[in-house]
Amino acid sequence: MPGPYAHITMLYDLLDHDRTRTVFSDPACCRNVLTKHFHYAVLGAVSPDYPNLAAGNPLASSWADIMHTVRAGDMLDRGISILMDSDDSSREKQLAWLLGFAAHLVTDMTIHPVVQAKVGVYSENTAMHRICEMHQDSYIYQRMNSGRIGESDKFSSIVAQCSYIDKEVTLDADITVFWEKMLQDVYPEVVRVNPPDIELWHREFIAISTREAPDGVRLFPLAHLISTRTGTSYPDYNNIDRQFIDNLYIPTPADNHLNYDDIWHHATYNIAVIWRSIEAAVLGKSTSPQFKPWDLDTGRDESGQLVFW
Repeated sequence: MPGPYAHITMLYDLLDHDRTRTVFSDPACCRNVLTKHFHYAVLGAVSPDYPNLAAGNPLASSWADIMHTVRAGDMLDRGISILMDSDDSSREKQLAWLLGFAAHLVTDMTIHPVVQAKVGVYSENTAMHRICEMHQDSYIYQRMNSGRIGESDKFSSIVAQCSYIDKEVTLDADITVFWEKMLQDVYPEVVRVNPPDIELWHREFIAISTREAPDGVRLFPLAHLISTRTGTSYPDYNNIDRQFIDNLYIPTPADNHLNYDDIWHHATYNIAVIWRSIEAAVLGKSTSPQFKPWDLDTGRDESGQLVFW
């Protein structure tokens, strides 16, 4: 499955100057919003995994499973609807966050089926999924030309910018309220018994990102969590296991095999399609797209069909 470095690298790929010209029709809308509020987009791109940061609180971390496996497409629908009815000053930040959130969903929906075909069902092969994720993250991270994973805490610092200036551990309320509203509307029965504590998730993010690293490796907090759970380090580029990169089986009737780079490019195409539909709805040029309920762990909708292959 795509890990945190893959989700962040995907945003940088999509926001390449030449690519954004083809993704969006109106530069005054989404393209400018993403440039101006990029840190909120990065937060959105890791938000479905954010509850995992509360590792000592099973009720809190269960929200990650819910956002991945239950009506994920409905979350996009609700976010779009809220923005279509909004005209306040928080709208741009919330749109940037939602575009990042959408990128996470579509990346998972595209790449998870391939990983599942390689290492088995996630619920039964969690350790192998995480190892695969670490190797694929190390591979795709090289597109950033930012050295080795863990050499810089740049991405942690970017997400930390979503905090209040004078309250580092407190997430911007415009995002908290927007995200909570989406969760409340899509999962009311869960919220009643287990209210999401987004502030807790963000506090844990800040706590991990500011903790001294004895070995000098500054992993992104979610990456730190994965490394800790597997008991392994992210591999150097030269030590990447190529079984997770080359000639990967695509579980479609065509029985294809693709390298990870080709799968990655397919994911960027899929995100561009979804981003354009979000842009059209927010600009009032179309109705909300009405995405079907998605399961990010399988890449399938409620009928069992692959959505992006």
